[in-house]
Amino acid sequence: MRNIKPLYISWFIAIAIIVIISVHYKKGTSTEFCGIAETREIIINSDRAVEVEKIYVLPGQSVNKGDPLVMLISRELDKEINDISYKLKELQAQYSVNKELVSELKSLQKYFTYANKTADQPPIHIKTEVLPQENHGDSGSDKNPFKTHIQRLERELELLGEEKQKLSVFSQIAGKIGAVLCRTGEQISPYDAILKIHTISPGHITGYIREDMSTLVYIGQKAKIVSVSNPSNQLNGEVVSVGHRTIKFPKRLGNWNRRSEPCYGREVLVKIPEDNRLLLGEKVIISIEHETNKNIPETVKNNFFPENNNSAGSEKYAINSNSEKTVAIKTDSSLARAVNIEASGIIYLKDLKKYLVISDTTQNNQLILYVMDNKGNIDDDVYIDGLNKIDDMEAIATDDEGNIFVTCSQSGGDDDDSGNIPDERKLLIKIKRNGNSFVLDKKVYLYDLLKAAAGKNKKAQWVQCITYRDTTIKINIEGMFYHEGSLYFGFKWPLHNEKAVVLKINNLQEVFEKELLEDGNIEFWKEFALQSDRTKTPAGISDLYVYKNDLYILSYCKVKINGENKKTGDLWIYDMREDALNHMRHFENLKPEGVAFNPDDNTLLLTFDHGHNHPSKIMELKVASSL
Repeated sequence: MRNIKPLYISWFIAIAIIVIISVHYKKGTSTEFCGIAETREIIINSDRAVEVEKIYVLPGQSVNKGDPLVMLISRELDKEINDISYKLKELQAQYSVNKELVSELKSLQKYFTYANKTADQPPIHIKTEVLPQENHGDSGSDKNPFKTHIQRLERELELLGEEKQKLSVFSQIAGKIGAVLCRTGEQISPYDAILKIHTISPGHITGYIREDMSTLVYIGQKAKIVSVSNPSNQLNGEVVSVGHRTIKFPKRLGNWNRRSEPCYGREVLVKIPEDNRLLLGEKVIISIEHETNKNIPETVKNNFFPENNNSAGSEKYAINSNSEKTVAIKTDSSLARAVNIEASGIIYLKDLKKYLVISDTTQNNQLILYVMDNKGNIDDDVYIDGLNKIDDMEAIATDDEGNIFVTCSQSGGDDDDSGNIPDERKLLIKIKRNGNSFVLDKKVYLYDLLKAAAGKNKKAQWVQCITYRDTTIKINIEGMFYHEGSLYFGFKWPLHNEKAVVLKINNLQEVFEKELLEDGNIEFWKEFALQSDRTKTPAGISDLYVYKNDLYILSYCKVKINGENKKTGDLWIYDMREDALNHMRHFENLKPEGVAFNPDDNTLLLTFDHGHNHPSKIMELKVASSL
C-alpha cells in the first residue's frame, strides 16, 4: 500500500462512492446523480443598434463588481432625446402662454361682471372654452391636453435618459472576462453579443439525471453537493431548472453507472453559493432527499407524475408551486382612459422591462395600449391615432423588429350567426414601435379577407376548419403569435373535431399592401386537443405566446358542475421542434385571457378576465428555463 500514490487512492474512493450510490439508490427516499461545477456567464448586449466608443477590458482580465467594461453610443437614442426635448420645450412654452391668456380672460370676465352689476345691465359672457383650463386636481387631467402631453413627454424623456445611462456598461459581478467580441468604432446590431463575463468560482452545478429517475426532481428542491475528488468538500444548493428534453450525457462524465452503453437523461440546474471551494469543471455528486410522493407539492405532482396527470411528457415542464396568487390590475389615477380594463392580451417589451396590455373594451372604441409592470400596476396608456373605431381587441404579438400586431376577435358575439360583423371587430393592425414611440402603420379587415379567400377555395383544409353550417365563417380569434416571418392565429371557436385550430398567414407585407389573401398566403397549421384530465371537456384557445421554440397556449371553457356553469382554464406548452404538447397548469373558477413569457427571469405572466365591472387580475409563474 505504501507504493500507491495519493491520487489513485482519491480516485478509488470516488469510484467507491459512485458504486455505493448506484447500488443503494432507493426510489422515493433519495435521488443521487452526477454533475459538473460550472461558471455563471453573463452576455453583454444592447436592445438597440449601438457603436462601440471605448473598451476597458481584455479577455482573461479579472474585474470587480462595478468596474467599467465598455462605453457605447447610440445615434438613434440621442436623436430621440433631442426630438422629445425640443417638443417638450415647445409645449411648455405654449402651456405657459395659455395660462397667462386664461388668467387675463378671467380678470376681464370679473371686470365686466362687476361693471354689469353697477350699470344694472344684462351680463356679458366671455367664452374661454377655446383655451385649455388649468387643472387644480388629479382627477381632471384629461381636461388639460397640454398638461397631459407634457407629463407623457417627461416620462418618455426620463425613460430614454435611463436607457442612455445603460450605454455605460459596468460589471454586475466579480469575475473574469471570457471574450471580447467587438472592436472600437464597430457598429453592433440589437441583441448581438458584445462581450462575455463569468464568475471566478462556479455559480451552479449542471446535473445529469437518468430518464428513469428524472420524474423525482423538480424546481425548489434542496440538494446536497459532494465533490468526487474531495468528499469532505460539501455544500448545499437548490434546484432552479429542469431540462425540457432528453439528451445524451457528456463524454467526460463517463459511464458512471458502469453500463457500457451511453447514458441518456435530462439536465438539472442546481444553484450553489458563490463562496464555494469547487473548481470550474469539477465533478460532483448531487443528492436530493424526499420522503414519499405525498410530500411533493400538489402542483408539482400534477406536472410530474403520470398517475396524477395523463398528459404525455408533462414531467418535462415545471412551475414553481408557490406561484399561485392572483393580483388585481391597478391603474394610475392620472390615466383617465385606463378604466375598466379587461386584459385580453399581453406581450413583454424586453427593452422597457414592462408588459404591453390590450383590453377588449375601451373608452369610445379608441386604439389604446397599456403599459404595466409585473405587479399589475398600469402607469401609462398609449393612444394611437389613425382609426376611428376599434372594438373587441383579443390578441397582440410582436415581430423580430419590434413591430406590434393587434387583432380583433373577428366575431359578432357567441349568439350571432348572421356573419354581419361590425367593421371595428374585423381589424388586424400593424403598429410600428421605436422605443416609446407607437405609430399605426397598416390595417386590414381580416374577416373580409378570410371570407373572400374561403369563397374561392371551399375545399381547402383551413376553410373546412372555420366554416359554419357549410356557408358562413363564424369565428372567434383570441390568440396570435409571430414566428419566423409568419403570423399565427388561434381560435376560441369553432373547434374542429373537438380540437382548437391554428391558422398561419405568410407574406405579411404583401397581405397588408394588397389587402388580399391569395394562394399561399394562408394555410392550416395545427390542431390541439386542449382537453385536460380534470374537465374532460374540449376547450378553445384564449391566448398564444412563443419564445424560441416553446409555444405557450392558454385554453378556456365552461363546464357544468352540480348543475352550475363553472369557468375553467389550462396552461399548455407545445415544443415546436419535438411536436409535443404538454399540460402545465389547471385553473379553477378563473378565465385566463393572456400569457407572456419574460426571458429575463424565466417567468410567465398570465391575465384573467373578471368582467367589465371588476378589475382583471394577473398571476406570475416561475418556470424552468430552456436548457
